[in-house]
Amino acid sequence: MDGNHMDINEFLRKSIEENEKIARKFLLEERRKKIEKLSYNNGIPSLFKDNLIK
Repeated sequence: MDGNHMDINEFLRKSIEENEKIARKFLLEERRKKIEKLSYNNGIPSLFKDNLIK
């Protein structure tokens, strides 16, 4: 039973790590879109905008 229990824990740990990774990518993309929209609306020069986003 302990062997199976450890396998389940390892599976859960890896699943949580993968979900966190996906969530971070999603949040970064949403932030990038928001910055891009705000920058476009405010007329920030493209050089500054590119450095801000990257």
